[in-house]
Amino acid sequence: MNIRACDPDCRTPAFAVFDGTRLRHWQLLQAGRAGHVERVFPDIEAIIGAWRPRLLVIESQYLPSGAEAARRFQAVSRLVEARGMIAAIFAVSNIDHRLVAPFAWQSSLGGAALGREQLKRRSILKASKIAGARIEDHNVADAINIGYW
Repeated sequence: MNIRACDPDCRTPAFAVFDGTRLRHWQLLQAGRAGHVERVFPDIEAIIGAWRPRLLVIESQYLPSGAEAARRFQAVSRLVEARGMIAAIFAVSNIDHRLVAPFAWQSSLGGAALGREQLKRRSILKASKIAGARIEDHNVADAINIGYW
């Protein structure tokens, strides 16, 4: 089955295409500094047209508890908005989507307790092994790992 995985960053959403467990393609889109994800809609539509995925697997977001929630609320809200827009483009194309919790796929890297920077490094290393090529962007790496998971 052709699956499209996505790390829905506001400025640089990343996608990976899998045929079963075989990675076929990865792509980083540039929405600009302001994070206007709608700028990459034509790119997303082109991806759908070229690869005709049957399913979108996209990372969900979470809001931590306590004071951390207040500090991260705006950033998480923007990610949820980007994810919703990306999922809507796939839905309009009659492609179903599934949400994947960050903690679920990150467990394959050793778990979220490692900390953000260590997870980024491990994600890049594992994605590079899956791709058989050097992956430098952590959003691309995350999309690859989400799809492989």
